[in-house]
Amino acid sequence: MRPAHTARDRALKELYAALRRAGAPEAVLDLYNDPAVYTRDTRTRVRGQYFLTSRTAHGGAILETGSVPVHNTEAAVRLVLEMASAAGPRSA
Repeated sequence: MRPAHTARDRALKELYAALRRAGAPEAVLDLYNDPAVYTRDTRTRVRGQYFLTSRTAHGGAILETGSVPVHNTEAAVRLVLEMASAAGPRSA
């Protein structure tokens, strides 16, 4: 594994753990396909030195994006939770 992937994976694991502690809805860590942390209607990836979070519609269209420096996991958690709550509850 290349050093960049190691740093990316470590950042995603830290974000995932912080989101679980914060009670993020439906948090999932995927390090294999498209490495990211997923929550209800959000996807957070690492691009360079930033967490890039996208809120998506149920059909997959990106509705909004935000970025936070990787070293600021707490701010990334707040961003993800804000975007996940903006998505509203899912209908059954």
